[in-house]
Amino acid sequence: KNIILDFYQALDAASPGEVEGVLKSAVAADYIWRGFHPFDVHRSAESVATTFWGPLKTSLTSCSDEWIFSLPDATRWMIFPLSGWFQWGI
Repeated sequence: KNIILDFYQALDAASPGEVEGVLKSAVAADYIWRGFHPFDVHRSAESVATTFWGPLKTSLTSCSDEWIFSLPDATRWMIFPLSGWFQWGI
């Protein structure tokens, strides 16, 4: 859990130009990122950085209205996918 939290802290602190380096330090070379539409599937840290994180961080830091910068409707969900079998109630 701490590894993932450390990754997100580094990602949050990174400028748009630094995001690719943060991603490359944390993901495998055959990394697949499955985003929501219109971002869809990307197969490299560079692609995710330039298509999703870079533009998002640029838009947040270039906004002059402080209330928009906080993005009250934006939520990060910490989801940890695990493999195996699970049955409710057991």
